[in-house]
Amino acid sequence: MVKASENAISTLIWLVVGLHLVGLLPGLLEAMDSLAISVGDTRISLLAVIKLLLLMGLLLVVAIWLSGIIDRRLSKEARVWVADPEAGFGSVRSDINLEIWRRFKQEGLTIPFPQQDLYIKEVPAK
Repeated sequence: MVKASENAISTLIWLVVGLHLVGLLPGLLEAMDSLAISVGDTRISLLAVIKLLLLMGLLLVVAIWLSGIIDRRLSKEARVWVADPEAGFGSVRSDINLEIWRRFKQEGLTIPFPQQDLYIKEVPAK
């Protein structure tokens, strides 16, 4: 989804640059601004709606990028060298997990888990 959004945004930018270079952008913007409806005292033009949609799309892409960066910073993976892989990885994995748990406990760190509380307001009669 992010790649498709990036492609759409870059295509739109190149389209606007192309219209500007050939001199059609000012006339197009004026025509889009002239197409408007009035709601009370407020005038809503096609240009304003397009600007709003572009801003919302840009904010969505930035939010997705930031969530990816945060996810990568929080999701860490430990890789270790095992001298004798034929002996198995179980004890090594267990030792690493146990040491992580001990260090977290020593530092007073906890790992939150997803929790959902369900409150039953009323039980339907049978």
